[in-house]
Amino acid sequence: MTGGTNVLVPESALSALEVIRARCGYSSRNQTVERLLHEYVAAQQALEPDQLLVHIATLLRYPLTRSEARTRGASYGKQLRVRCDRELWDTARDFGFHLPGQSVFRGHPDYQARPGTDAILAAIARVEPLDDPNLGPCQVMTRRQARGLWRMAVESTRTAAEREVAEAAHAAAEKRELAIANSDANVTGLTEVERVHDRLKKDVAWHARERFDRVATIARCRLSGDGAGEFLTILDEQDQDSERWEDELARHIVGPGPVGSAGRGATAAWRAERAVQTDDMITWLASTDRSSTPSTFTVRTPGWRLRLPSAWIPTRFAEAVGMPVMWRDHLEAGRVLHLVHDGEHILWPTRIAEDGNTIPVNGFEAVIDEAREFDVRRVIEATLFEQAGPDEDVRFNQRVPVPAHIAHALGLITIERRDLIVAAERASAASQLESERSLRPTMNVDLLFADLETRCCAEEERSNARMAYARGGRAFLRYLKAIDHPVHLSEWLVLSAGVAWTWPGTTLASAVETGDLSDEAVRWLAACTINLQNQALSDDMHDRWNTAAWS
Repeated sequence: MTGGTNVLVPESALSALEVIRARCGYSSRNQTVERLLHEYVAAQQALEPDQLLVHIATLLRYPLTRSEARTRGASYGKQLRVRCDRELWDTARDFGFHLPGQSVFRGHPDYQARPGTDAILAAIARVEPLDDPNLGPCQVMTRRQARGLWRMAVESTRTAAEREVAEAAHAAAEKRELAIANSDANVTGLTEVERVHDRLKKDVAWHARERFDRVATIARCRLSGDGAGEFLTILDEQDQDSERWEDELARHIVGPGPVGSAGRGATAAWRAERAVQTDDMITWLASTDRSSTPSTFTVRTPGWRLRLPSAWIPTRFAEAVGMPVMWRDHLEAGRVLHLVHDGEHILWPTRIAEDGNTIPVNGFEAVIDEAREFDVRRVIEATLFEQAGPDEDVRFNQRVPVPAHIAHALGLITIERRDLIVAAERASAASQLESERSLRPTMNVDLLFADLETRCCAEEERSNARMAYARGGRAFLRYLKAIDHPVHLSEWLVLSAGVAWTWPGTTLASAVETGDLSDEAVRWLAACTINLQNQALSDDMHDRWNTAAWS
């Protein structure tokens, strides 16, 4: 036994485990769980992806956590300690189901997936159904059926924003079908709004108790009687949008949708738009014919422009063929980004060398080194994000200011200029009235870094502090606390600094391409650019939420 973890399960699962243990003669609950997981994994490995087993509790988000139960005045789940081989547990968890839009690792509590709970409960219920009135008699279903039941709950709880997308997509589909019937040669594939609607149906969804309750209502109505088998067959027809499916769906749409979730629905539509436009961005990026491809691409959500250096091209390999060893080495060394798009491996950024060979873009390793934890598409977008001009959207005209100590450490200004700025900051801080400073706590970054030097902090600590500052205020304060530097933790804290240098470039790609900055400066700039862009995305999504919630 090399691993151990806790899994939230209903009390009925513990009772079922005891029944199985007694019936099979196992010596302990732990042995029972391990044996059931072995059988569960073996059963799942023999099934096609759509036929993998799912426990209905996953769609109900049941059992409730202690905090959820306290809010609703209901019972909460129990922690089951699972001790088994780590490989067995990882495999079982990989077979666990998570709903569209859920995060596997972290996120808002409503959006956190429970693949471990799903695996445990399905493993138990295959052998001994749980005696639980909240789950009903039909507890295990296939993934296709689970997606169908979830989609039915989603369709019957659509908010105004989601209905608007659905209606626009329906109108676009009718227009396209009419054009096809009239042999219009200009008809292309699905329109953008149709693709957004498709994302909302399959990949993107908001999560809240209203939707889990709707699943419970549908399951109680259709999975508890003699018609349960027929209903499961209807759920299997969801991808075909059959007449029976449409009739069943209409039966459960009983109103305009939950008003209180208008903001969640609007941000779900926002995320679906982002997903579609990011796909289009990669299609634009993946073109190897730069002469006929525009050098700029506008991401309409939130509205910024990307600019691609003319010499930067993708290197593509068919997915079925695989990646040559040389490029695999470049990828492992952190010289290029990798993604799979339209059946091809795409390595980026690369360029044509003087000898005609394709090579990685020199200097991009610093960007990759900083952005390893981010999704590749987000890194590409941040690299190509172009600062807006003075007459354009001010939200995207955020020139990167560099404090004096950081600018000197990155080789951007002389030590004499740094010291002049720091001296001016000290004089300014000393002249402020105590009453003025107490209105809102302020931390001067230049004076803080000067203090780090005075304390004889190692260069590694100062370097880490510089990178933490670039990653945002929260990351910076967390780092200062980690090195036991005195810091005033407050949501009202203001970070101030004398601006010693302002990055004059338009894109992070241009900073890499010119080669004027050190690798450390490029990495710092990459962290700062990603942070600013994340803030802009968050602000845009919250604007969408507020507009929907208060309109």
